[in-house]
Amino acid sequence: MTSQTIKTKQETQIGFLLINSVAHLYHAASIALELSYIANTHVILYISTLENKEVLEKLAQNYLGNRCEFCFLKPSLLHKISRLFKKRLHPRVQDIIRHNKKQLLANDALIMTDKHMLKYHNKNRPKYISVGHGAGDRATAFKSRYKDFDYLLVSGEAKWKRMQTEGIVSNKNGKIIGYPKFDCTLKMNPKTTFFKNNKPIVIYNPHFNQSESSWTKWGEYILNYFYNSQDYNLIFAPHILLFSKTKKGLTKKYSQAKNIYIDLESHNLTDMSYTRIADIYLGDVSSQVYEFIGYKNRPCLFLNPNQEKWMNNNNFRMWNMGDVISDIDTFDSSIKNAKNNFINYAKTQDVYSKETFSTAEIPASQRAAKAISEFMKRGKTSQYG
Repeated sequence: MTSQTIKTKQETQIGFLLINSVAHLYHAASIALELSYIANTHVILYISTLENKEVLEKLAQNYLGNRCEFCFLKPSLLHKISRLFKKRLHPRVQDIIRHNKKQLLANDALIMTDKHMLKYHNKNRPKYISVGHGAGDRATAFKSRYKDFDYLLVSGEAKWKRMQTEGIVSNKNGKIIGYPKFDCTLKMNPKTTFFKNNKPIVIYNPHFNQSESSWTKWGEYILNYFYNSQDYNLIFAPHILLFSKTKKGLTKKYSQAKNIYIDLESHNLTDMSYTRIADIYLGDVSSQVYEFIGYKNRPCLFLNPNQEKWMNNNNFRMWNMGDVISDIDTFDSSIKNAKNNFINYAKTQDVYSKETFSTAEIPASQRAAKAISEFMKRGKTSQYG
């Protein structure tokens, strides 16, 4: 991996927008690395932080001989100054795009994990290709705005069918390719020595969106429950954005408890370190539950403090994989019965895992790289042939 060079005339230049938080990297990085092996393809990794560069360089060690190149995008001076007075660690994605728009639009295609680039439309714009950043059920992943992408890479049959029903995707503008995040994260060796005992490990993974998260209403109760517990270990691993915009921390007593491990900002929140080793998943609407059961089927519990009418609601499909707690007074019994009740959900988890993550002999990242290459060739053929 080197600094940016100029592409040759016969090459197709494909840029990967990797300017979000680290959480987004794992969904696109391995695709970029595989795509760089394809002849006449010039792959550029657009980044805006040294943190992302370091993570990408580490991932690239498993892809010897890759030809990906870095291009560091800087924020505007005004945004750079404003960040000095805020907690935000990463430059704002919208500012990076706006300040470097001309350079980004010079690519033949742009691969992205979000929708921010879609606002810049013109007849000569690059092909916009979506790889998403999760396999969850939240409505935001199925908004009509996704119709503006030229091509969509989808993790599995469940998401494909729902996007197809919404008129977003078809065989002409998308392909099922599996879950590229597994290709890179499952090659890592997770740390397993968080606790000095063999008690069951519960991972509590609340989402950051306040209108959907369990944290605001029930978070303190849950931390106190495990603080006073003699039966469980707790890994408190919220969505990486939950505490990113607030200066309010946690009471020190939780971090001092021997059976509670707290992580509010490390890379372990996003690389499946915790979802691989936990025995029970406790959460609300985060797509990480699919990574949890995609790695191995295990007990799940879902928190419903907002009294959502979730049954037969596609936005809460995941809640069919475990007991749903709508009354906090039942929390104790739900935790204690999670292991025994798992038999009621094992088959559903198995079905959902297969529907959510398409698997094949060829890894997802290679399938994605091939799909992108073929799509770009198809475009050239229709343009000149």
